[in-house]
Amino acid sequence: MEPITESFHPFRLQAMQTDIELLLRCEDKDAYFIEQMAIDWFHSVEKRFSLRLADSEINLLNTLAGETCMVSTIMLEVLFLAETYQKVTDRNYKPLLQNGAVRAPSNSHPLLTWKVDPLMKSIQLPDHTRIDLHGIEKSWSVNRLADYMQNTIELKQGLIVAGGDITVWGRASKQLDPWVIGLQNPWNIDHYHFQDKVS
Repeated sequence: MEPITESFHPFRLQAMQTDIELLLRCEDKDAYFIEQMAIDWFHSVEKRFSLRLADSEINLLNTLAGETCMVSTIMLEVLFLAETYQKVTDRNYKPLLQNGAVRAPSNSHPLLTWKVDPLMKSIQLPDHTRIDLHGIEKSWSVNRLADYMQNTIELKQGLIVAGGDITVWGRASKQLDPWVIGLQNPWNIDHYHFQDKVS
């Protein structure tokens, strides 16, 4: 039997300073609701984490460095993720910067840390510091939306691309064409490496 390529609903939007594309296998009657849900999700993430929006939660947190601040559950989750990234990269990823610094100091400098009280859902940044998540909130938001679409509204197949972040699901059947993802060579933008993804 030949592989079958099923039809999908494409959605496009812009948020978090990037073009976002979704390709979802859903019923026609549900397409508008799903599109609006995705738009609302990415715009809410942008309003919470954008350093360009003066009233974002992360900018408020940065403004109040040195004080103990209550934060949202979502902010706490992403900050724990940032701490994990910092550990697994052996401090090459540094989300906490001194004010005025363009990038974090080398590993030879003392590590800047924030104080977290998970029970009170509060955080205190050191004086004269700020958080810059360097884009992990974007990959986190893509993964969270994909998880919701798979497990809550039970979409069987989908693809979400936001800049360099991509997640796919639901093409594991041998009767379906696999997802084929092209990875651009950063040293030669005209060449791509293609990888079948069948999850």
